[in-house]
Amino acid sequence: MNYMKRLFCSALLLILLNCIQFPVSVLAADNTSYTVTMRKEPNNTTWTNEQEEPERRRIPPKPIYCTISPEEISVAGLSEDIITYEVWNETSEICLASFNEEQEFLDFLFNQSGEFQITFVTENYCISGYISI
Repeated sequence: MNYMKRLFCSALLLILLNCIQFPVSVLAADNTSYTVTMRKEPNNTTWTNEQEEPERRRIPPKPIYCTISPEEISVAGLSEDIITYEVWNETSEICLASFNEEQEFLDFLFNQSGEFQITFVTENYCISGYISI
């Protein structure tokens, strides 16, 4: 009988130790990052490229790749500071949130679920793309 109590206590102790370590492993696995294809457009409304060339077609701009994780944002090839971080609904009609700080934006974004348009505004450019969380 005493042997059974020890075995039961040992098994219970192992289970409790695994339960204590479980949340740490869950947090480590939650280190998700998203790669978002974005478009970069001039932010200045007075900028124009109006050339009267009805016969020619313009080539779409080269996409910019952005990596977003709960800790940081990395935009490939962006040398300017981001002034505003925005989250829009998927149809780009309603601005759900706008932030001046990167971490506030990330905290908000990673507490949502669904598809959103994200926009980063710099002094000269507006960079936008869609993310599904």
